[in-house]
Amino acid sequence: MTYFRSLAAALLVLVRCCGTPAFADSQLPFSPSPGGTTKITANATPSSVSGSLTNASAGNRVRICNAGTVLGFARLGATAPTATAADLPVLAASCIIVELGPNTFAAVISSTTTADDFYFTIGEGGQ
Repeated sequence: MTYFRSLAAALLVLVRCCGTPAFADSQLPFSPSPGGTTKITANATPSSVSGSLTNASAGNRVRICNAGTVLGFARLGATAPTATAADLPVLAASCIIVELGPNTFAAVISSTTTADDFYFTIGEGGQ
């Protein structure tokens, strides 16, 4: 119990001295950039389809959502990339958040002959 009181006291001193503690971006909830979502549809061929990301400069992370029913793969790039089955897997009906870096383009490919819609949303924070 004494340990927790000491910890609470130290945190209070830190907040009074230095302001609210800063948290790493990855510890904050994802905050999307207004108008920062791009839809790219992986065709049923399957072959790579790429597109330019809307508002790519408005955040440091991108949430990639696969709204389809099959596994798909995504790739980011500073120029229009080509996605392959060796790139980032995105499960069907799921989202992941990754660092955006200097990338302003994305490419997707479906794992089967079923078309998948992918949504790329620029923002800040998230794990």
